[in-house]
Amino acid sequence: MNEYLCPTKISLNSRALVILLGDGVHNFVDGVAIGASFSHSTQLGIVTSIAVICHELPHELGKYPQQYN
Repeated sequence: MNEYLCPTKISLNSRALVILLGDGVHNFVDGVAIGASFSHSTQLGIVTSIAVICHELPHELGKYPQQYN
């Protein structure tokens, strides 16, 4: 099918690209925070890892209803 006749496909691809880019940057920053914490001390690294996990679970699960509506 001609892409010019179906602009929603282009919009969905752009949205997917923005979500993918945002997730990549967000996960990179989380990794840097965990790495910096572990370089300071093991205890701080573990605490930071737990905090990131507690942040990421609702963050990732909350995106699914937004993507499919």
